[in-house]
Amino acid sequence: LARGNVVAGNFIGVDLGGSRQPSGNPYQWWGLVIQRGATENTIESNVMAANGLTQVFVDATSDRNAIVGNRIGTAASGMTRVAHEDAQGAGVVVASGNDVVSGNVIGGFYGLGHGVWITGQENLVSDNRIGLAANGTGDLASGYGITLQDAADTVVQDNVVAFGNEAAIRVVD
Repeated sequence: LARGNVVAGNFIGVDLGGSRQPSGNPYQWWGLVIQRGATENTIESNVMAANGLTQVFVDATSDRNAIVGNRIGTAASGMTRVAHEDAQGAGVVVASGNDVVSGNVIGGFYGLGHGVWITGQENLVSDNRIGLAANGTGDLASGYGITLQDAADTVVQDNVVAFGNEAAIRVVD
């Protein structure tokens, strides 16, 4: 059982400077995937952008993971977006329960894209900047900021969601 791993300080889908997609890079669909029962893993201080569909995906069988302090869909500075040409995917998708998404800067998912999309139970989404640059003023764009779809007992608190072209926070059955 994959458990208690730390994935930190990586550049996923971007160059070593964390500012752009490498030229000639045939992007991957997923940046980072937690799946098949992986639990209690920490994903922190990474730069993940320019991946085709989702930057971070946690499947329904993997719970109690923490996604904290990352730059998702942005440059390492958190000031500009580094989006794939089809940037209608999602920054973070959590289909499991008891996970934490906190302290991230998330942007670049315009159109029908999602900053954070939760379909699992009993998760915490807090202290994120979605659509807003790390400095608190820049526009990183976001479609939907936070979506809770078929989620239950999830807490969404102390996030800043801005510059979206859809709902900032969306709760849907």
